[in-house]
Amino acid sequence: WLSNKAAEKLAKQSKVLRVEDDIAVQILENFNSEKVTGKAKISPQPNQVLPWGIDKIDAEKVWVSSTADLINVGVIDTGISNTHPDLLANVKGGVNIINSRKSWSDDNGHGSHVAGIIGALDNSVGVVGVGPAINLYAIKVLDRNGSGYLSDIIEGLQWAINNKMQVVNLSLGASTGNQSFHDAIIATKNA
Repeated sequence: WLSNKAAEKLAKQSKVLRVEDDIAVQILENFNSEKVTGKAKISPQPNQVLPWGIDKIDAEKVWVSSTADLINVGVIDTGISNTHPDLLANVKGGVNIINSRKSWSDDNGHGSHVAGIIGALDNSVGVVGVGPAINLYAIKVLDRNGSGYLSDIIEGLQWAINNKMQVVNLSLGASTGNQSFHDAIIATKNA
């Protein structure tokens, strides 16, 4: 943390665009991570169901002829389980922004839940996602409590740009925003 005096001094540097608070962010719901991340013993699997939202948008009607599944989706969240049987085949990689020495695997459950809505396999168990063959990438910016900082989210958005994600998902919130976050969203949209 910087003192006000140090922040003012830093802001006067010619290569510094602005100095802003690093805002705390969090997921908006708590999840049972044992169920969602795949860390619990997962057997037997329930028969697959078509979730209400997938049916409501008629996603299943385009699966046979669609090339929409051939896209890369970055899930900017708590990570994605690297062992969950309904996600494993579609998870192509990821990054842990909050600690590059640790795995991008989900230790909360929220990111895996979101990834399942987006791209759970069409495999007769569990649920099926909007695009059951979508390439999923975990961009871990939130910790096991579902909390993090805006600076990590901004870095995650930059990773998505650098790694040519065609869609990014952010399912999180904060009580305020700032110009740096706005700029990162615009840069991601433009990319």
